[in-house]
Amino acid sequence: MEIKLSDLKIENEYFRIDSEFFKKTFVELDKKMRIKECYKISDIAIVTDGEHGSPILDDNSNIVYLSGNNILENMINFDDVRYCALELHNKNLRSALIYENVLMSIVGTVGRAAVFNKNIIGNTDRNVATIKKLNECFNPYYLSTFLNCKYGKFQTKRFSTGNVQPLLNLLQVKNMRVRATLNIA
Repeated sequence: MEIKLSDLKIENEYFRIDSEFFKKTFVELDKKMRIKECYKISDIAIVTDGEHGSPILDDNSNIVYLSGNNILENMINFDDVRYCALELHNKNLRSALIYENVLMSIVGTVGRAAVFNKNIIGNTDRNVATIKKLNECFNPYYLSTFLNCKYGKFQTKRFSTGNVQPLLNLLQVKNMRVRATLNIA
């Protein structure tokens, strides 16, 4: 596929020139998204990530500490959950979890999204993006499902960087586009 230099600015805000970014399927899906009314995640919610230092874990705590491995598609795996100390939680209130926050894995297996649907105290590590204070027009379960469908997945694959351990940074998550309904075809 041949891309003109003039199309680079139109097609991507990041001015990416790597060939993976311009895969034919990515370009076609991006065009479909651009002709429909879509919203950047940053326009409908606040996006943050978790603790960047060394976590202070405490098996006697009741504060769940989720990592990217706990986030599955539309489901959170609590089977092997860790617990963090109250000190870590209080130090990182920006990543404190609230009922119906949308969580997305952003390191390793990027792009898996799920809704935090428990009324428990929780926090996350740096491998999880937390999408919170969602505009009332967007249902968190819809957003999670959208991020896990082909229109969300192509964006996470397209925007992720790295080979051994793929990464989506928070700016990329904020710039992902979401359709108000799933009728994009």
